[in-house]
Amino acid sequence: MTRSTKTIIAVIAVCIFAGWTIPHFMRARSARAYYCVNNLRIIESAKEDWAMEHNKTNGADVTWDDLRDYSLGPGPSSGFIPKCPDGGIYIIGKVGEKPRCSIGGIAHTLPDYPK
Repeated sequence: MTRSTKTIIAVIAVCIFAGWTIPHFMRARSARAYYCVNNLRIIESAKEDWAMEHNKTNGADVTWDDLRDYSLGPGPSSGFIPKCPDGGIYIIGKVGEKPRCSIGGIAHTLPDYPK
């Protein structure tokens, strides 16, 4: 085999490998984004439950300790705080505000829902 033939075969092999790995990488990235948004939904639900039970209105401050018993994780009073799979930090926000991830962007933002 000539050097140019080996080079062409190597380029084809790299293209095939990239074509096989890129979709897997994109799916994994998509799964992490879904996981992050799902965590934000759980935080939002816990915050709404806490606010209703404690008669809090929009603008009231909320802490992780306030939400401890509201379905944030395994077992009551576990102190579990959800973690973003990409390393972001969740910001609870006040009652009436959506929680958010420090990473932001479409993949790490709770979508707006029709009211």
